[in-house]
Amino acid sequence: FWQYCTALPFLRHFSLSITNLHRHIGDRELCPAISEFLRERTQLRTYYLPVPPIDASLRWIGFDGSAWGVLPTLSKLSSLSIIYPRDL
Repeated sequence: FWQYCTALPFLRHFSLSITNLHRHIGDRELCPAISEFLRERTQLRTYYLPVPPIDASLRWIGFDGSAWGVLPTLSKLSSLSIIYPRDL
């Protein structure tokens, strides 16, 4: 996501389902990169990011309260599915 931050400027729907994580195959930059990727997508209407609600798993992919920080920039967002992290 970092590499293609300016790709798909008119993206309207984004969904990424993370169903299984292994502690040795984590990417702590995944969720911050997704948030930065979506920040300029002013036409985004749906945002789905279901992740396992296990604290260790959330750390492995960098999911924390900052994942919610992108929401104020998404003015046309009408559908959201994302967990509520403890640090929010």
